Amino acid sequence: MRIGIIGAGPAGTVCALSLLRAERRLGPEHEVLLFDGKSFLQCGPMGCNMCAGVISESLLDRLAELGAKAPPTLIQRRLTGHYFQTRAGGIHLAGHPESPLCTVFRGVGPQDALPDIDHSFDQFLLQSAMAAGAVHHTANVAEVVLPARPGGAFRLHTHGVRANTHGVRANTHGVRERIAGGEVHEVDVVVGAFGVNSALARRFERLGFGYRRPATFHVCQADLPLDAGFLDRTYGGEIKILSLGLPKIRFGALTPKREHVTVTIIGQHLRRGDLERFLLHPQVRRHFPRNWRLPRSYCHCHPLLPVTAARNPVTDRLLVIGDAHVSRYLKGGIESAFFTGSLAARMILAGRLTREELVQGYVGPCRARYVRDNAYGRLLFRCNDVISHVPLVTAAGLQLLEREQRLPDWQDRPHARILWRIFTGEAPYRTIAREALSPASALTAAAALCRTVAGLVRPAGEER
Repeated sequence: MRIGIIGAGPAGTVCALSLLRAERRLGPEHEVLLFDGKSFLQCGPMGCNMCAGVISESLLDRLAELGAKAPPTLIQRRLTGHYFQTRAGGIHLAGHPESPLCTVFRGVGPQDALPDIDHSFDQFLLQSAMAAGAVHHTANVAEVVLPARPGGAFRLHTHGVRANTHGVRANTHGVRERIAGGEVHEVDVVVGAFGVNSALARRFERLGFGYRRPATFHVCQADLPLDAGFLDRTYGGEIKILSLGLPKIRFGALTPKREHVTVTIIGQHLRRGDLERFLLHPQVRRHFPRNWRLPRSYCHCHPLLPVTAARNPVTDRLLVIGDAHVSRYLKGGIESAFFTGSLAARMILAGRLTREELVQGYVGPCRARYVRDNAYGRLLFRCNDVISHVPLVTAAGLQLLEREQRLPDWQDRPHARILWRIFTGEAPYRTIAREALSPASALTAAAALCRTVAGLVRPAGEER
């Protein structure tokens, strides 16, 4: 069977790795073609999949099980905790000792950096898939033509095609037809791993099987150079999360790399001006050197962030994976790419490829894992928005977290654990919401609010 995977980001390469690893056990049955015209060897947004690059080390372990063991050079910085900043103050929260996180570059580095292939997470995944036997075509798929008859081949029209076999097997069967400016490939199965930032999503909507891409936020991100020594002293292994009640900006994050900090602001339809307004805020400036100025030119991008799931992501022998289908709400895009990519591979290997089988065995588990859970995520982030806009409630929350930080055992800090999990995606939102809304948690929070109010409203005549 010939499988065409459109997109060589994490979802597409994990799907390819899962297929080819199983093939080594079951025998050579499938030919895996990866199509992607993006080069992950370019600096800046042109070679990057526009992501802050925070991943769990447990995900790296799962990739190693697929034969993709990440080299140490890939890790920009290991994370030990978060610093949460609000208008009412800030607090340092240590991370879960058993759930370490790290940061990576999705490409070879920002525009101002010297390109280093050993820094590119996506290039590492692509090379791993090619080493396992995938054939990479450095070409964009411009058009997908559905089979003219049941059981017939899909036709993938590409532009600027160039096969990149990296010393592995070449195509051995199937039809490849040269056309002006590109080629046409016939495949038996199509896997759409093109992501929400690709124009191909609109073309899939026009195929007629009912696909509708996810709704998105238009966020803003930048990679800013900072001295490594300053990052070591000021950030260490912490991500700075800032909920400052700014118009349009739900929250921002400062994610440390080796010699850069990745600035991300989340909200609807954000632009570069919103990013610079965020960077000029006094509570943000304190995380930069005293005389630091925003460079006139810096590496920035405006990626789309999915906030809903796609509709009808499958039809016979075609399925959409990664964030073009579904992702965890505002978090964990790489983790959801791994889940959907590996699940798609299991469906292909099992030969369960009719629309009905894919709806039951692929769409159903994805919706159960993410769509229902994301409803709780929206509730949690809405609560965070409300808290960050009410200074009295924010101050009460900070006092509660400070009291918990004095406890030696991480498991004895329920509210710190809740906040950590919301912003890292370390647990399902449903689990976090149930813990946050439990009677014990609510009573503790109410007591903290009462203490804060009592500290502000003192008896008459008492010195302040």
